[in-house]
Amino acid sequence: MNKVNALLLTALVLILAGSAIYKYYTFVEVRGFIITSEISCDPELENCFIWDCDPEDEECDQTPYKYITKNAKHADLCDPYVKDDCEELSCEEGELECEITTCSEEELGEEEVCSDDFFAQEETGEQGNDKEETEEIERLESTETSGEQATEENSTDAS
Repeated sequence: MNKVNALLLTALVLILAGSAIYKYYTFVEVRGFIITSEISCDPELENCFIWDCDPEDEECDQTPYKYITKNAKHADLCDPYVKDDCEELSCEEGELECEITTCSEEELGEEEVCSDDFFAQEETGEQGNDKEETEEIERLESTETSGEQATEENSTDAS
């Protein structure tokens, strides 16, 4: 191998090693990345996310929650699946790159419902949240009301 090939190989190895060290430093030491996690939510005070699943399914957890997104360097190194006494994530006052997301139509993911919709369904005994079905019912009710008013007017005119 001549000197040019040896220099190119050395440069390539140094670049790859430098890149690996930089990524290790960024992700492990500095923790310069964004994390998203579920945190507790009180449906009496705010609109929370709830999993839309069958309550009889043992894997179904319908505990209300909201999302927090923050820079990992501001989060404690604690795994809640390993330790029970981990402090819940929160946004400190003035903390940049920290956002708490409550439930809205724009934020809903698959198999999620908002707590307002969820508790309204429980009170009325409805299953699911079919917007088209609700609009159809409202349209039929307004048609019936219009028909009743027209019948009353006709009977008044006949008298």
